Amino acid sequence: MRNFPNQIEVSDELSELFEFSEIYCTAGCCGLGAFEIHRGMLVRKIIDKGVDGISWYNKNRKEIDQLHDKVKDLPVGSDVEIPVIYPKNYSVPQFYLPKNELQHFFLRWQRVFRQTKGTQAVP
Repeated sequence: MRNFPNQIEVSDELSELFEFSEIYCTAGCCGLGAFEIHRGMLVRKIIDKGVDGISWYNKNRKEIDQLHDKVKDLPVGSDVEIPVIYPKNYSVPQFYLPKNELQHFFLRWQRVFRQTKGTQAVP
């Protein structure tokens, strides 16, 4: 596995959610503009997971929180691009986002996970 400065590694499950939400383009091309991030996307993914949906939700919510904190604590400027690594290809980052945009990305997902908690999808 190749290491990149300040890289962020995500799990298979979370990379699956990110790929699912890349609606408009790819993150490597359009950055945050590639993603559709809202409660409906998350609920659809939970439903697709079937009986494993709740455990999948809980695992990803915890990982999103951890990644947000990790990015926030990185000792780099807000304009420094952070590589995001998916498990399917550890040798090349899936995309790069400036630190402030990556923080915003994870913050948006945190909000969506909080909004989804308590719906019929996640008790």
